[in-house]
Amino acid sequence: MAGKARTPNQDLLAIEAEGFQVEIRAGENGYAKAFLAHTAGFRSLMCVHFLDNRRSAPYLRAAMRLARPREHLGQMLSKLYLENLPLVKSEFADWEALCMLQAIQPTIEPRKSSAGRL
Repeated sequence: MAGKARTPNQDLLAIEAEGFQVEIRAGENGYAKAFLAHTAGFRSLMCVHFLDNRRSAPYLRAAMRLARPREHLGQMLSKLYLENLPLVKSEFADWEALCMLQAIQPTIEPRKSSAGRL
């Protein structure tokens, strides 16, 4: 009898629907860090630490898609979606506004100081 097919993690699908992706960085002592990043080039500074069972970051990224909610990866995705995503969305909106302001405003040349000249 074949086992039930695993379904994709719903929290990851919701994060991706908002235009974000999850970046995983290998950590120390059996823990890793997960960040939310936007496809426009923005990466949040807020991270979630989680138990990685001494697995490499590429392995964790591959396993994340089918992570069960009760596993370490599933709990990390749930925390990213429920707690970090609302804050990161507002942080991204601020970042986007700053990028637009810098694109519109001309660069101001620094004033040349005459101090030290004779």
